[in-house]
Amino acid sequence: LFMQTDITGLDYYDKMMKQVKKIEVKTSTLNTFLTKNNIKNIDFYISDTEGYDWWIFKQLNLKKYSPKFIMMESHSLGDEQRSFIKTKLETNGYTIITHSWDTIAVKGVH
Repeated sequence: LFMQTDITGLDYYDKMMKQVKKIEVKTSTLNTFLTKNNIKNIDFYISDTEGYDWWIFKQLNLKKYSPKFIMMESHSLGDEQRSFIKTKLETNGYTIITHSWDTIAVKGVH
């Protein structure tokens, strides 16, 4: 549901905000995660990280892991980010199936 009205100050908003808790979550880069977990091969790379997909994808070493199938959300990215993704895929031997709402690419299919 998309809210078009400012709800701050309303009773239910105040009650909801009292329930919100701040927590710290450990994060890592993609490469750190792959190395730490001894991941040697990726068959499917799927990413839907609300606009951070290109940031994570640029960390992925396609020569080392060479996923057969790549899918990531790309509709919210800027032209420069979308161009980066397209170039990286094409220069690493991927065929782009679609590059609109999502980007979908496969390795070695022409």
